[in-house]
Amino acid sequence: MSRLTATIACFIGDRIDHLCKLILFAIFGLRLPAARIREHDLENNREFVEAQLLESIGDVRYWMNELARCDASLASAKTESAALAAKRQAMLNIPTRRGGQEARP
Repeated sequence: MSRLTATIACFIGDRIDHLCKLILFAIFGLRLPAARIREHDLENNREFVEAQLLESIGDVRYWMNELARCDASLASAKTESAALAAKRQAMLNIPTRRGGQEARP
């Protein structure tokens, strides 16, 4: 190979190497910041979900306590209702049927 052709081959090789570096930078150079942005967005999303979860746990505690209070009030109301019905029955002295037989005074 003559010196001229070797010089031209080195020049072409350098240009190809430079072009490959530009192509890699264009492809990966733009993708790396995009990947970092995506990672940051996912971290922010995780923090938001964690905050929502903690808030929801607090809400669940509140509503579980409300449900327990409602159940207690309902049980109290049923007891009072049964007691009033028993008092009314006693005041009216109405015989009731129990076990298929009539109660006798």
